[in-house]
Amino acid sequence: MVEESIERRTVSGRPKARILIVDDAEQNLRLYELYLKEEFDVSITRSGRDALDMLGTERFDLALVDVVMPGMGGIELCQRLKALPHTAGIPVIFFTGRSIDSSDREIAFEVGAVDYLTKPVERQELVARVRVMLRFRAERDELARKYDALARAVRRSTSLVSTVAEQIDDYRTLLEGLLAGVIGTVVVAPSGVIVAASDVAFALLPDLQPGRPMAEVGSGALRALVGAATDDEAASRPRFIELDPDTRLAVTTQRLRGQEGVVLLVRDASHELAVQNHLADRLPYDVRRESAELAAQGQSSYSISKFVGNSPVLAEVIQQIGQLRHSRCNVLIVGESGSGKELVALALHYDGEFGARPFTPIHCGAISPELIESELFGHEKGAFTGATERKVGLFEATDGGTVFLDEIAETSLSLQIKLLRVLQSGEIRPVGATRPRYVDVRIIAATNRDLQTLVREGKFREDLFYRLDVVTLRIPPLRERKDDIPLLIHHFMAKCNSRYGRSESPISEVSRGAMRAIMNHSWPGNVRELENVIERAFALGAEGIIELRDLPHWARAPVTAAAIPVVDPLPQPAVTPPAAPVGRSLREHARDHERTLMREALRASGGNRRIARARLGMARSTFYRRLRELELEDGMEAEDGMESV
Repeated sequence: MVEESIERRTVSGRPKARILIVDDAEQNLRLYELYLKEEFDVSITRSGRDALDMLGTERFDLALVDVVMPGMGGIELCQRLKALPHTAGIPVIFFTGRSIDSSDREIAFEVGAVDYLTKPVERQELVARVRVMLRFRAERDELARKYDALARAVRRSTSLVSTVAEQIDDYRTLLEGLLAGVIGTVVVAPSGVIVAASDVAFALLPDLQPGRPMAEVGSGALRALVGAATDDEAASRPRFIELDPDTRLAVTTQRLRGQEGVVLLVRDASHELAVQNHLADRLPYDVRRESAELAAQGQSSYSISKFVGNSPVLAEVIQQIGQLRHSRCNVLIVGESGSGKELVALALHYDGEFGARPFTPIHCGAISPELIESELFGHEKGAFTGATERKVGLFEATDGGTVFLDEIAETSLSLQIKLLRVLQSGEIRPVGATRPRYVDVRIIAATNRDLQTLVREGKFREDLFYRLDVVTLRIPPLRERKDDIPLLIHHFMAKCNSRYGRSESPISEVSRGAMRAIMNHSWPGNVRELENVIERAFALGAEGIIELRDLPHWARAPVTAAAIPVVDPLPQPAVTPPAAPVGRSLREHARDHERTLMREALRASGGNRRIARARLGMARSTFYRRLRELELEDGMEAEDGMESV
């Protein structure tokens, strides 16, 4: 308990340094208080526990602590102070009534004391020691402030250099297009008015005229593209716009970083259109339909950051990605092997406003324990045998960007301590360095293991777990979204047809026996396993259709049609949809699954289209197009502000 607190005074208008004296002997407290009170603001207490409470709620510049006290002694008190972030920097001077030997000094300095005095203490010696330690602390704090200010200035300068480099890249892209003479350039103001256009652009779009609104030029698709880019949705990849059946333009929209308005890079792609139409006429119906649907959907609910599917569980993940991709918070991704954890990490980084910054994936289990610290944090020249020069670690190289720690559960406890320091303060210490460096990185971690179980088993640090677990994304395994399998098969067949040069003899169907086996499989390897199965069929020379014999050995087990699972797309549907007949084509399977999903979403929303579309996570244009194609338009409420189609 506090026995007395001397009122704070000021010297030359500045606050006095605050000193806390802790001693169980009343006469010692009074004597030390008498020595110090003229120059310092002194508080006293006879209990180590009371001192700990005071230091936790009040600010002190130095503590004088007796080593031997009943209850909590000086050694324990000092250890606790050094373990707390807000009191670790307070200098502690020990005093004791017995002589000091070397072991006493070692113990004192090991627990964090800065000095050690033997009773009785003379006034001049006590005041001098206190002054010296306070001066050391003031100089240390000033150096820390200067270092932090310098670090902030360096980060600002680095960011400025990066921004200038990005702007140079933008202008280089525009200049290359102008010099090439084959790319037309159109500059559009935020208001939608054309500011300038090149000769090539005038040749491609004769209606262009500076000062004229873009809304009066070209097709509706071109105007929509300009509007989308103005609303920060510009895509760096080309979009193709057909002005008439024989004329196609490839248009890339760019927003110059730090500038207002939109720049359109336009080129004539009519020859590419003719070639594509010629090839499309030679493709079977199913592949033509698939290609057309993927092109029409673009970035709709069927595909975001390479995810394919329309199941509610996947739609929930996509919605969470959309909410997080503009945030810098730490994210923990949990999911089985092959479920797509790295694709989620890529989407969180590249689909957001920080996509131009570095992204560094690190597989924690693929780097040997002897090398991982040097790889992550770097090392100084001469830090160990073979370190002939300084090496920048992956964290420092990714400053300002995102570090993806895949399989975080494979890290050792010693490395976890260093990762915790990065998460807490951005501090890294290269191997062999005498002082830390600071980085600003966003950390996305992923694991296929239960971290909470590992925490209970002592194999993963609890404090690191809670630092990582700001937001947790659970990636559903493929067995929980089997209604996505037909769409995934279409997607992988299209990729393999292109990869294996099967444009003239594509594989576009799956036999009923093969489809039955695929739908009944548990997919422990998830989407990656499914992709490997499809590619295996291509590699083994399947012709036109994937048969049961083209699948791995697990497909040989006898399976009845009744064994095919019926996916329940929404909670507690009024009527469970019947299993699709196995004798139908893959395209019909996919259509039936999609019709079931949309029908149940509409039923659950009482026919309200807006609610049903949000529940499915579908783009509005895709949703209404599929309503028409699947003949599900009757008996529904239209979205607010939109007429029934």
